[in-house]
Parts: sequence; structure tokens; C-alpha cells
Amino acid sequence: MAEIDLEDMEKYKSIIKEVAYRRGHIGTDLWASKEHICQGTDILINFLLRIKHTFPDWSREQQLKGGIAAYNAGDGNIDSYETVDSKTSNGDFSNDVIARAQWYRTTVAFNP
Repeated sequence: MAEIDLEDMEKYKSIIKEVAYRRGHIGTDLWASKEHICQGTDILINFLLRIKHTFPDWSREQQLKGGIAAYNAGDGNIDSYETVDSKTSNGDFSNDVIARAQWYRTTVAFNP
């Protein structure tokens, strides 16, 4: 699936790299703008921190997966690591996001 999205990802590679180094928050109607990517990054970080606080005994990898799932389904829908994706889109949102990220990083050297 990530391979199918590669052409679109290449369009936003420089924006994503810039956001990785500098975050900001400015409202906009453009879903693929730098501002929107920054906003999404801030939201993800907020969910990662909530999951880390709620589940301090989880490993970093589990907290990452939980934060990604919370980004999609809300942190109130994350009850345990075993059911982390049960209320996400297609029941595998965090797995899909992590698999795509790993594919981009190794296949196209997409390293911000």
C-alpha cells in the first residue's frame, strides 16, 4: 500500500522534513500544507504524551503504537495494548502507519 502512495509522498517530502525539525501551529484549509502537517504533528505528540502518561509501563514501541491509535480513535478508546487497534479505522490503523513508515524509511531512504 505504501508503494502506491509513493508518488504523492514525494510531493510532500521536503515539507515533512522541515516539519520534523520545526513545529508550528497555524490554521489553514489546505490539508497538505506545511501548517496542516505541523498541526497534525502537534496533535500526534499530544496523544503520544497522553498514552505515555496513561500507560507508563508500556515500552516505547507500545506507547508509539498506542499514540498513533489514539490519534485515529481518541485516547479514551485505548484500553489495553492487546486491543490497541480495535476501535481504529479498519482495526489496524497503528500497524498500517508503522508499516508504511518502515517501508518509506528503508525503501526510499525517506529519513527526515
